Amino acid sequence: MAKKNRIRAISAVLCACVFSVSAIDYVFPPNSGVVDVTKAPYNVDRTGKTDVSAILTKAANDIIDVPGWGPSTMYLPNGTYLVKNTFTWRVTSHGNAVGPHLVGQSRKGTVIKLAKGTWPVGNELKGVIWTGAGDENNFSKGIFNLTVLVDSNNAGAIGIIYVSDNNGMMSDVDVISADGKGAYGIQSAGGISGVGGNGPFIIRRTFIKGFQVGMRTCGSEGAMCSQIRVEGQSKYGIWASCGDLIIDSLTANDTCIAVEAEAAVFLTNAVLTGGSPTAYGIRNFVTASFFRDIKTTGYKFAISSVGTNRPPLVSSFAEYAPVSGISLFPSATKSMNIPAKYPPEVAWENDFTKWAFIEDYKTGGRTDVQALQAAIDDPAKTTVCLVRGKAYLIDQPVYVRGAIRRIYGAGGMLHNTGPNGKLIIEAGTAPAIIIEKVAMQNIGDGGDPDVCIVKRANRTLVCESISQLDFSIEGGGEAYITDQTSNRNDVNHADARVYVWQWEGDCFLDSTLTVRNGIVRAVGYYDEGGNSSMIFCLGGITEILGYWEYSTTCTNGANGKYLIGVANNAQVSAAGIWQQNFCNPWGGYDLLVSETRSGTTKFLSGTAGTGKVLSPAGGSIALYTAYDSAQVKQALTVGALRPTVLVEKSNAALSAYQKAGGMEISYSTASAGPVTLIAYDLAGRVISVVNEHPAAAGMHRIMVPKIAGALGIEVRSQGAAACRRVFVHAE
Repeated sequence: MAKKNRIRAISAVLCACVFSVSAIDYVFPPNSGVVDVTKAPYNVDRTGKTDVSAILTKAANDIIDVPGWGPSTMYLPNGTYLVKNTFTWRVTSHGNAVGPHLVGQSRKGTVIKLAKGTWPVGNELKGVIWTGAGDENNFSKGIFNLTVLVDSNNAGAIGIIYVSDNNGMMSDVDVISADGKGAYGIQSAGGISGVGGNGPFIIRRTFIKGFQVGMRTCGSEGAMCSQIRVEGQSKYGIWASCGDLIIDSLTANDTCIAVEAEAAVFLTNAVLTGGSPTAYGIRNFVTASFFRDIKTTGYKFAISSVGTNRPPLVSSFAEYAPVSGISLFPSATKSMNIPAKYPPEVAWENDFTKWAFIEDYKTGGRTDVQALQAAIDDPAKTTVCLVRGKAYLIDQPVYVRGAIRRIYGAGGMLHNTGPNGKLIIEAGTAPAIIIEKVAMQNIGDGGDPDVCIVKRANRTLVCESISQLDFSIEGGGEAYITDQTSNRNDVNHADARVYVWQWEGDCFLDSTLTVRNGIVRAVGYYDEGGNSSMIFCLGGITEILGYWEYSTTCTNGANGKYLIGVANNAQVSAAGIWQQNFCNPWGGYDLLVSETRSGTTKFLSGTAGTGKVLSPAGGSIALYTAYDSAQVKQALTVGALRPTVLVEKSNAALSAYQKAGGMEISYSTASAGPVTLIAYDLAGRVISVVNEHPAAAGMHRIMVPKIAGALGIEVRSQGAAACRRVFVHAE
């Protein structure tokens, strides 16, 4: 969806200290709809002897010109693709430019090479790849599994100028300057000058070596990265020149400054080596920045910074912000710091007989839903492919089960015209299922949800590069969601673990995310909408790293809505909250947070506290916390967050509980029938089980006897399929 120009923006870069590399060797069946540019009509040379920049540009733009929301795959088999001009992707004649996804066969084997001496002048910058102008109509641009090599004597070269709006992904890419003199490895901005509307998108598992600047961010609205490694730069490893930046786990090996923060930077999990005894690992000029888990070697100190809080004069530190965080109720004062986990690699299917194409199952009058279900249920298949240019109507539930481990969108789309279009993840023979490079969109009246992925099975779900993805997490286990746009999302299972990177919510109807139970770690959350409250935390544990709100209406300040709502026993931490609105007078959210504890509600106003919270002129919250550190530690260590803790964490309170001989509690049930009360200790060990049999639904009271070592009580409805954790509180 098109966006207005922004004055400020976020470049969120999410990166990992443990640098993993995809080992996938991509090959595609000839009937997949994937465009292999080495075949007719393009016949691109891959010997490295002929300049192919013009024909690559033509192929990319031919593919973009296919209308629809499913980004097509442009495939480069192993080889060297020599260029002497910019390989440019453009905005199309029909307005919105969707895709393509440029996919190499292998990361090391597919090389796009800039010829020697093509751009030797350092002040005349040009890009080897430029994914399009930053006019906010370039959607779902993707670059995967290849190397961009800038040969020697190219001081004016930028490896990749990456532009994508709403969503987009670059993953498993090497960008290398052969002689160490290239200008920038990656520039995440709208044009050569480094400005222009752009984002949000994610750059993931990318290695940059030998440039003056490894990555420059400017003019971006939600550029994110995961697992970035930079090495051998001469000026800056990462340069946030304008447009703010989030980095989650960065590995750098440079003698220069690793991170130059001229815009706000939110950096967590960084290992910065090499260094110089006269330089800082990080140089920060913005009070809204936030840094966590930073380790350096070889530098004078880890960080220099402006701000009222003095930076630690050490080589490594756990957490630092130039200004203090804020809480509405008693809370831990540091960020929650949920450990990062990254998606598992799902094996690629090289046996083309195991690929299923929906069209092959549309026999005997089958509908799209019936054909897709038949393809999934075919025991001989592991991969379902959505062929380029095809749109499949999913107006009834489809069950993902059996041997299927991948659903790949090669340019096809799943769409919905009502409330019933769902992909329901059930148990299967593969431990993990990945759904990637797919558009899932409602084409009805706008009141119905997009095609929704419902996770019911306790198996790993991976979703990547999906536009208009709504999800509902109803089962346990892990879910990894990277690069999505969505409207409605719900997490409601105590054993759910949800990890999100690059998440855009175009939220014009209702809340974008509701967390009722489980653990959610969301990095790089961007919302474009208005007249709605954005995130509801009604239970469980939620950590947000980087939240940028672009309110597109002029009435938010008067409608009583807020960005984050916290209630019940929800545990919440958010680092880096930004808001922007271009109405005159101010039309942004006056209420940023609504938090309710024990019947009392407090609000975090947009005008309270310079440097801590937002104001009508713009600004930030460096850190907002609303959690009990002992409860969160327990949940992260031993499993699901329990509904309540009967005994306070102090020894005095524990002693009082034991001396009292027990405690009266109340609990609620949705129906009559047996329930089980489970007592557990701090380590999560079950130490007592008591069965109760309430005769009716509603509130019930029980005296819990003194139990040696008990910390809390959990109430469960009996029945394996309907195990429900019920809120408990002390009387």
